[in-house]
Amino acid sequence: LIDFSKGGEVLNWKIVRSVINSKIAMSYEEADSCLEDKGGEWSKQISIINLIASKLKFKRIENGGLDLLRREMEIKLDENDRIDVTISKALKSRESVAEFMILYNHFMAQYCHNFAIPAIYRSQVEPQNFEEFERYTDGPYKNYLVFKQLEPVLGANNISNHWGLGLHGYIQSTSPLRRYTDLVMQRQVINHLQYSAPIYSLDSLSLIFLKSVEQLKLISRLEAERIKFWFSKFLVQKCNEGDTIFSAVVLENRPGRNALLELEDYPFKTRIRLSKSILPGNNVTVEFQEVDWLLRQPKFKVNSE
Repeated sequence: LIDFSKGGEVLNWKIVRSVINSKIAMSYEEADSCLEDKGGEWSKQISIINLIASKLKFKRIENGGLDLLRREMEIKLDENDRIDVTISKALKSRESVAEFMILYNHFMAQYCHNFAIPAIYRSQVEPQNFEEFERYTDGPYKNYLVFKQLEPVLGANNISNHWGLGLHGYIQSTSPLRRYTDLVMQRQVINHLQYSAPIYSLDSLSLIFLKSVEQLKLISRLEAERIKFWFSKFLVQKCNEGDTIFSAVVLENRPGRNALLELEDYPFKTRIRLSKSILPGNNVTVEFQEVDWLLRQPKFKVNSE
């Protein structure tokens, strides 16, 4: 439970067992529509939520957190088996939910630290000589340069800084259906609320975390393969319609290996051979050729026209 001031500042908070009675279910698009429709039934409540989330994000950025938007692909299949691929919209309601999840995880970390509850904290150190590349326009190349500098987020036994979020103290506990470790941390805190004692020792948590890391890596690979499969089918669909030309930005072009490119209209990376005179950050036009279904890899070439 969190008390906020009218200006969106956190006044006080506490972790309690609770039951949420949902009054309405909305998509992110519907919630954003409420922000535009000032006279709607839920407009006032959602506007307040959005205001508080904006204040929370501003404070994190002031504390050194990063405001990075990673492009995500949305793939839909209609009733006629036609594939549609778009980039996820940057919706205010989606950002608000993400911000409150970050705050919740931060306070869960503070709670575990205050009561010496064994926990697996998420830690990220500041990269050396970090540069935000403000001279570049927002887009795939700038994002690539920034993300490339970041240190990995690691598990830690003690509360520590999460540089990318601009917070001291962070655990993951908001996605128990997607990550088993989140469910474990919820059990840990609930047991402490009920019996003033943790259910897992630090050694047990560390073992669970190590095992889950490998499982999460496998799931991430499977998700990436699924997206690549359906995007490959989408490329074949466009090819059958006579649309094979795409604009791409060069991310890397090192001697001795194929260049790394990302399509401008879709967050998809591929490697092709390029002239060394073409530099990172340059735009090129590529032509889709085919899909190597054995390797599950779309093939492109530089468009010579």
